[in-house]
Amino acid sequence: MEKRTLLAIGLSILIIIGFQFFFPHSAKPPAPVKPEKAEDKAGSTSAKTAEVRIQDGQALQKYQEGQKGKVARSVKISTDLYQVTISTKGAVITGWQLNDYRDKDKNPVQLISKESEEKGVYPLRLDFDDAGLTQRANQVVYETSADNLILDQRKPDAVLQLSYIDPAGMKITKELKFTNDNYYVGVKVRQENTGTANLPGHYNLVWGYNLGREINNSSHHYTGPSSWIDGELVNHKPADIKGKSFHKGKISWTALQNVYFSSILIPKTDTAEIVVAKEDSSLSIGVSGGQNELAPGAQVTGEFGLYAGPKKIENLSALNMNLDKIIDYGWFEFLARPLIRVLKFSHTFTKNYGWDIVLLTILIKIVFYPLTASSFKSMRKMQVLQPKMNALRKKYKSDPQKLNAEIIDLYKKHKVNPVGGCLPMLLQIPVFFALYKSLLVSIELRHAPFMFWLTDLSAKDPYYVTPVLMGISMFVQQKMTPAADPNQAKVMLFMPLIFTFMFLNFPSGLVVYWLVNNVLGIAQQYWVNKQEQNKGGSPGDVELVAE
Repeated sequence: MEKRTLLAIGLSILIIIGFQFFFPHSAKPPAPVKPEKAEDKAGSTSAKTAEVRIQDGQALQKYQEGQKGKVARSVKISTDLYQVTISTKGAVITGWQLNDYRDKDKNPVQLISKESEEKGVYPLRLDFDDAGLTQRANQVVYETSADNLILDQRKPDAVLQLSYIDPAGMKITKELKFTNDNYYVGVKVRQENTGTANLPGHYNLVWGYNLGREINNSSHHYTGPSSWIDGELVNHKPADIKGKSFHKGKISWTALQNVYFSSILIPKTDTAEIVVAKEDSSLSIGVSGGQNELAPGAQVTGEFGLYAGPKKIENLSALNMNLDKIIDYGWFEFLARPLIRVLKFSHTFTKNYGWDIVLLTILIKIVFYPLTASSFKSMRKMQVLQPKMNALRKKYKSDPQKLNAEIIDLYKKHKVNPVGGCLPMLLQIPVFFALYKSLLVSIELRHAPFMFWLTDLSAKDPYYVTPVLMGISMFVQQKMTPAADPNQAKVMLFMPLIFTFMFLNFPSGLVVYWLVNNVLGIAQQYWVNKQEQNKGGSPGDVELVAE
């Protein structure tokens, strides 16, 4: 029975890891939403204002002449954390470079994708219900309040304004507030109808297409658009997106994310909706603003937030906007977060996340030492009782009820708990999976070196040394485990082989954890066995010998 339970635990671990490997994210899927067409959206605006009609020919001519003399230029914003480039053509972000993170070529990570350059759909683009207004708003050259901005400790924040007046009479102003010490940017879009007729003012503030130039997507983790709607994480799976889809509810944010980085748009109004779109394989996200109809002289301001940077929990949590929910710690998040805090605390002393993983594994082993020792002792007792149990099975093979009663009496007589060996292991499984998931998604391990050939704990072992050693350690551990049933013991010996193949492409930080955990388990099991031998055998041994 004991070995069957062990086999069940081993297979359960394998199934759970496999499930997270092939079906990595358990977030709520988006509710079915009928995709809206452009004409459907336009239908919400009155026929009078469904289309911007520029009736004043002189205004259009003056606008066109003014644009001919303007040349688009770049405005650069420099902070300690990032460098942003904004083009005055369309007042969009054409570059977002992270100072503290490097790609595989040792260049700063760039969050603006090549798809954005190719398709001309840059972050902070405004998509109006009216196609003509959209085209002009994203092609004109805006006036700016500054040529460049340099922020530091002496100048911790600054505001950049970009504005233009459409020939139809709509004045559009984008206002961006940058802060030196965090990745959050305040965004305002102000619209003013300076004309004599009603104008359509509804728009979507867009980030697209895709996120960044570094391909660090992982089969272990969801990559793509996500949103926090009605207090739940919703993943808009790329395979399910057809054209544009609009989503309503209590929206906190919508984002494009990969394993370690994200761009998050945050509406500041409860009436907002989000739009998720796909063109070919390129994805974009947007949040709504403005209003369907803007009367002459009316003015409306939409307020938004933008976070573009690493998925670092302390940065996201500090904003108090549920942004940290974008980091998927799995089913045991309540355990994963404190484990990550311990890992970071250790790092302040070691400056090496590889050794931090080793130290954290040792700490977990120490905490669970009494339970594990109890488990080993219980398994030894079950092993000693096995001959008596086999004799009972043979004697009462035709009477299952009598057999069960005799086995229970045997357990009581020798004071053996049949689940005593596995219950401590079951209690440790949540901690194991919490740490497993934490190491899998933590940006701290990205490109973090350990020693020798392990130069990136977030990447697989290039020479497969640690997975092989991990498999060998599992095999040794299985051989040392007291076996109640020889046939089931043979089945269990296949587990190291299966785990070795599974771990070949896992991040080396995870493999280091499991390898160290196995080595410590072997040492602990040897110590417990040695203690029992020094005592001259367990109490169960003495009782059985006396019989």
